[in-house]
Amino acid sequence: MADKYRLFIAIELEQVLKGKLEKIQNILRDCSLKVKWVDKNNFHITLKFLGEVSQGELSDINEKILEVTEKVSSFKVQIKGLGAFPNLDYPKVIWTGIEEGQEELISLHKYLEEVMINLGFKAENNKYRPHITLGRTSRKEKNFSLISKRLKEFPFKIDFYQEVKKISLIKSRLTSKGPIYTSLAEFKL
Repeated sequence: MADKYRLFIAIELEQVLKGKLEKIQNILRDCSLKVKWVDKNNFHITLKFLGEVSQGELSDINEKILEVTEKVSSFKVQIKGLGAFPNLDYPKVIWTGIEEGQEELISLHKYLEEVMINLGFKAENNKYRPHITLGRTSRKEKNFSLISKRLKEFPFKIDFYQEVKKISLIKSRLTSKGPIYTSLAEFKL
């Protein structure tokens, strides 16, 4: 299926911030839990997952994203704290959260959700919760106590900022070594 892309809309992170998040991963790595850590080049804040999309749909998608970004101004996000889905006692997805800028991200997600539904994309099932995924525990993992304890006792405060000036349409190619992301288009706020 060469004419199909697996796409999502996201905020790409600055290299300095990616480096700081990688340091957090390195501190968390010393627990014995099997975690598949996100490659530092793949850190981002997802706004809307689109799934499989044909090349023919790209121009309509780009047009709708541009329509949304023309309504939104740049803003600052504060990356703060650690968490997990579904919770810290059962950490399947390990993430760092967004404090300042959360309302703006939720609004941006809502706008994108609306315009993409109008193009025929499915609505999200879960409530949108802005975050940056750091890693995912193995499906076979049964003992979460070590990583849970590590997350709850994390040794330093996470408090980083980034100015959000654009969003990106990103292609995700799944490989045996993990996903490879390629930015197809950028849209200034």
